[in-house]
This record gives sequence, C-alpha cells and structure tokens, in this order.
Amino acid sequence: MIITEYLEIKIDFLETLFPGKVVIVIQNGAPNINNLGKLRLSIDRLETRLRQAGISSIEDVKYATIEVSGQLGYELKDNKKPLTKEDFMTLMAEISQMKEMIGDNIKPQGNKNEQNNIFQEISSRKFEGNKKEPYKYL
Repeated sequence: MIITEYLEIKIDFLETLFPGKVVIVIQNGAPNINNLGKLRLSIDRLETRLRQAGISSIEDVKYATIEVSGQLGYELKDNKKPLTKEDFMTLMAEISQMKEMIGDNIKPQGNKNEQNNIFQEISSRKFEGNKKEPYKYL
C-alpha cells in the first residue's frame, strides 16, 4: 500500500488509475445525468446528499463533485453563499460612509412604541395606567 501511494505521488497517470478520479455531478445548477449514471447514483440519492450538506435545492449549486473518497464536494452559486464576516464588515463600512455623507440632514427617529415599552417604564419609574389596574385581573 505504501508503494502504491508513493507511485501515485511520483507518476500522475497512476494517481487516476488506482484510486479513481473526481466526477462532476452538477454543473451550473443542473445535474449531469451521464456522470450520475456512470456512478449508479440516482437523483434522489444526490438530493439526499445535498440535504445532508444543508442545501435545499439543486439549482443553488454551481458545481458538485463526488470525490474519490465518495464524499460530496460542492460550491454554491454566488447569490446563495452565506454572509462572511469580511462581507459584513465591508457593508458596515459602506453604511457608516453613507451616514457621514448624509450628515445632519436626517433626524434620527425614536422608537414609536417607546410609550408601550415595559423596559422603558421600569427604567424611568413612570408607570402607565391605574395603579389598581393589575389587580382587577386576579
């Protein structure tokens, strides 16, 4: 086994001969039926693997492959990729730049439900309504 792994590293041809090669099963959101047939993998089984990876639709996948180990490898389309911390920080920087550009032209809006906010009542110690009102429900 060690000899075959060594030969796979040194000779590219043997790398695909012994363990096999990666097979593309989804391209641009469409399943590759020919490759699925070669792998004897049904659409239902592919969908099961996608669901286990947290993907709800085949159309959300840009490319998906079945690796040599049998694992599913995939890349989501750009509009379906999750938000990264870097993306979030970029958006926050753009929002702060827009706030600076707008300046004092827009007045900040307070919470319209501030009067009905029970936390605001406690912090201000000003209670609404009749003091005997809570007791009428007991």
